[in-house]
This record gives sequence, structure tokens and C-alpha cells, in this order.
Amino acid sequence: MKLFVLTALIFGITDAVNVNITAAKGGSGVTLNCTGTASNYFQWSYTPPNGDSSQVQNATTSDYIITNSRKVGQYVCAQAGATLVTYNAMNLTVPVIQHKGHSITLYKNDKNRTLVCTSYSYPAANFTWRIVSGNVETMLETNTNYLINSDGNGKSVLTILTVKDTTRGDYVCRVTNTLGTESSSKVLVRVHSTMAWMWPLIGIVAEIVVILCIILVVRRQTIAQQKEAACKVPSATGAQPNSADHPDLRNRAAVRT
Repeated sequence: MKLFVLTALIFGITDAVNVNITAAKGGSGVTLNCTGTASNYFQWSYTPPNGDSSQVQNATTSDYIITNSRKVGQYVCAQAGATLVTYNAMNLTVPVIQHKGHSITLYKNDKNRTLVCTSYSYPAANFTWRIVSGNVETMLETNTNYLINSDGNGKSVLTILTVKDTTRGDYVCRVTNTLGTESSSKVLVRVHSTMAWMWPLIGIVAEIVVILCIILVVRRQTIAQQKEAACKVPSATGAQPNSADHPDLRNRAAVRT
């Protein structure tokens, strides 16, 4: 869907018109309009925020369509060297806290851990940080355990000086410029004990000990069963041996007589 910005200006007036191009994308462009003499070419020029001027197009049409929301800066329509209209193209992008996965894991007592939020908006947005618990938001700008550094080019770094139990929670980055305010999605920060890495190792060692104990018990039972079975083996004739028939006993009886 095209957003048409229609301006009827008297020839020679060059007051800038602010236009929001945040929604400019592909077929949903933002159209800038210029009013002049139809018999002459319209010359559109574009100057990005860094000041590098570049000519956009010469055409018989008075409209110019912006299809990229990052193309912020100044657009000027002119005829025969005279400026007809100047536009200040601005945007406000939703900020994003950079992270992998569903959350960020920190360890208690860690020092100088950072979260990074980006929002490439024009004019440059003002960044603020919040930690959210339920419906309660706590500002971090006044918390002495946090430092916030914004570079003015779309990036803000939140430094956690010391990770504590109170560090855990949902973090939100918010940006504001002349177009309004946008907030990032919540990012959960978890805080683990510095000994947390040992628990999986302890679990593995415990499993090994249990397996060895089971093997030892089974081995002992097997040996005991084998000894018991050996004691119950019958003689070759199928009868139990008679102690009275033993040669040694007969010899002892003969000596006594």
C-alpha cells in the first residue's frame, strides 16, 4: 500500500517537510510528490545523513517512490535549478536485543557482562533499558550496577557490572525519536550459580558409581551361587559317599584294635 505525501507549495519555497518512511518496503513504498511545470524535467536529489549527496533521477514525473526504509535523509525536488520542495525522510525501527536461543544465561558474580540493543533510526533514537517483572518495569539508568553507553549510530550497550540474583528477569530496550517510541521484545536473562557447571559432572560420576555397585553385587551373588552348586554335586555312582568306608578311617580302626 502506497503512502502518498501530497504537497502544494509555491514555487521557490524550500521549507522541509518531514515524512515517515518506516513502512517503506518493496511494493509498499512511500511516495514523495513535487508540484512544478509539467513541461520541464523534475530533478530529484538525495542526501543521506552522512552528507554524501547523490542524484536520484531526472524524469517527467513529479513523484518519487522510496522503497527502502533505510533510505533516510533529505530528498529535494527541483526544476531548472530551483528547489521546489525538500523532504526530510525519517524512520523509527523496532529495537532488537541481540541474543541466541530463547534466553541469555549469566553466572553469579561474573563481571562486566553486556547486552546489546540496535535500532537504526533517523533521527538517531534515544535508548532506555528496563527490567520487567510482571507488570512492573524498573528503570536501569539510575541503577548503579548498570552502565548504558549509546553510540549515536543505532547501538546501545548495557553493561552489568556484577551479576547478582537480582539480575535475572526480562529485559526490554526502548527507543524514542520525533516519530514516537518503540520497544523490543522481552529477553529473559537467567542467573546460574558459579558451581552450576559441576552438576552434570557430578551426575555422571554418580551414575558410574551406581553401575559399578550393581556389577559388584551381581558378581558376588554369581560366585556364591556357583560355590553352592558345587557343594551339591553327587558322586559318580549316584550315591552319597559313606564316611565309614573311607580308607583312612578303616586304618585308624585297625590300629586301635
